[in-house]
Amino acid sequence: MIVRLRFDSYRGQSILEVASPTGQVAEQGLEWIVDYSVEASIYRNKVIELAYEAGTKDEYGDVERPGQLRVLFKAIDPVSDDDIIIASEVREILWRNVIDLHLRRELLKAHHVPVRRGILLYGPPGTGKTFACRYLCGKLPQTTRIIVTGTALLQVNSIFSLARMLQPSLVILEDVDLVFSSREINLYSSVLGDLLDQMDGLRPYEDIGFILTTNAIDRMEAAIKDRPGRISQCVHFGAPEPELRRRYLLRYLQRYQISNLDMDMLVHDSKGATQAFLKEWVHRSVQFALERLEGSQPDIELVNEDFRRAMSEMRKFSQGETGRIIGFHTSD
Repeated sequence: MIVRLRFDSYRGQSILEVASPTGQVAEQGLEWIVDYSVEASIYRNKVIELAYEAGTKDEYGDVERPGQLRVLFKAIDPVSDDDIIIASEVREILWRNVIDLHLRRELLKAHHVPVRRGILLYGPPGTGKTFACRYLCGKLPQTTRIIVTGTALLQVNSIFSLARMLQPSLVILEDVDLVFSSREINLYSSVLGDLLDQMDGLRPYEDIGFILTTNAIDRMEAAIKDRPGRISQCVHFGAPEPELRRRYLLRYLQRYQISNLDMDMLVHDSKGATQAFLKEWVHRSVQFALERLEGSQPDIELVNEDFRRAMSEMRKFSQGETGRIIGFHTSD
């Protein structure tokens, strides 16, 4: 038996060929190599990202390089239990429907509980959906975690083929409303059909879970969000409540001197602020403090006035609906 592996630079594909005087031997040899390569894949149990590279054409319109979907290793900063600041009920739901589901998959299957489960995280931008996904990825080291964003969302069949190949796997589709919006406004109806087919085609015994995130749940296709069985759990991420705002602020302020800060006042004044706004508020306040101190200081002592000035500047020209742009969700 002769085995040849070559790379097609035009298509960006590896081509495996097997030759043998006996066709059955060649076929069995090819199957063995493919099966072994899948089992020993360098992508297995890693965090990977799918990125779509558009093709290029020459000046005459001929295709020089076709578009292709690339599989890349995704480096993510670990998020510990102390770093993830979310409501206890949200943490419990995510743990049971994602982490525990994967950790105890064999026991659950033995008791006839399907391990295929779809989760939808929805809420305004900057409320921690992506951060929560990073946290979940860090809790599943024995699972292939596949993150898909942007135009790569259009490659639905390839995404789920890879998930099946490297299972147990968790597929994270971010900002799905950009592609899988309502049929009335959807420019990618065929891709939407592919997603529905793939979600319906997952078997109960397949170790594939998926998480969808969206900033605009009202734009999503009803066949995804309204039909039971495709999405098993919806989780809302909104502007944090007072106690969570306090925890967020203390986390961002841990590098600075805050003995003169009125934390109750900061928590009150930030009602309606998202996590993203709170983080920027601290950074802007530090900037005001440095201006007040007129120079670089090894230890910066923040005062209430720094935060008042920062809040005033950040919300200037950003009232009402425009406040949502910067992550403030009140009309005042």
